[in-house]
Amino acid sequence: MYLAQAAADMGKKTLLVDANFRNPSLHKKFGLDNVQGLSNLISQDVSSQSLLIQASPLQKNLFVLTSGKILPSSTR
Repeated sequence: MYLAQAAADMGKKTLLVDANFRNPSLHKKFGLDNVQGLSNLISQDVSSQSLLIQASPLQKNLFVLTSGKILPSSTR
């Protein structure tokens, strides 16, 4: 997370992806909803652009793709 923030602060467009389907936590660190995300991109015909969330108004180059809802095939 900090590396992504540093890259964004240097002017690089940065995408931070939470691919942890068993215990997603990235959305909590940024105060975002985890309603849709990577799991929707994998299991449905959804545009990736519609799932990207700007992490903060202060960080215009940092985007987050949350994990989304836990897939039924994911084991806990």
